[in-house]
Amino acid sequence: MELTQHKKYNDILKQIISDIKSTRLIVARRVNSEMMQLYWNIGKRLSFEGLEKGYGSSVVKQLANDLQQEFPGTTGFSARNLWDMKSFLSSIKIPIKNCDKLSHFYLGNTICL
Repeated sequence: MELTQHKKYNDILKQIISDIKSTRLIVARRVNSEMMQLYWNIGKRLSFEGLEKGYGSSVVKQLANDLQQEFPGTTGFSARNLWDMKSFLSSIKIPIKNCDKLSHFYLGNTICL
């Protein structure tokens, strides 16, 4: 009897495949959560600095250039995206001081821990 036709082997294989798939899902969720936290923190920093159009525009452009030099090949830190991070923060209707860590979005509401 071939090994791949053995029931115990197939059970082991199915369990390992299931473990890999569930772990990949957990990792993807954690990465997404951490990226949201990063965007929240960047938006908060830009908001607290009071960066607006004009002076803020040149600062954000320079930040984008410096971040792209520091992390070559990484996308998501253009000037436009940095402004979007700031807008993302201000679009949430919870005072920043009451929400240091953005943990989840649930039906349009922010849940802070």
